[in-house]
Amino acid sequence: LNRKISLMSKEIEDMKSKVESETTDRMSLSQRLQDDKAALKRTYWEMETKLRNNIEEKEDQVMRLVAERDRLSHELGRVKRALDEERQRACQELEQTASV
Repeated sequence: LNRKISLMSKEIEDMKSKVESETTDRMSLSQRLQDDKAALKRTYWEMETKLRNNIEEKEDQVMRLVAERDRLSHELGRVKRALDEERQRACQELEQTASV
């Protein structure tokens, strides 16, 4: 009977040890899962922030390019008008020279 009690006590101790080990493993796994989840969130937010900043930079770049295009278009219009005026003057001078 003592031997049976001793064996059962040993089995109970083994089971306790196994339960404690599994509990520790689960807690460790749970902690790693929480750490991985936090790392993924950080990575997601970092990537989203970089993407948002990149989009803002591109939007600013587009705005600057549009403003530059508009400025150049206005300048081109001014140059064309000046060329037209110069052409008209040259034509008038030729007509006056030809009529004399």
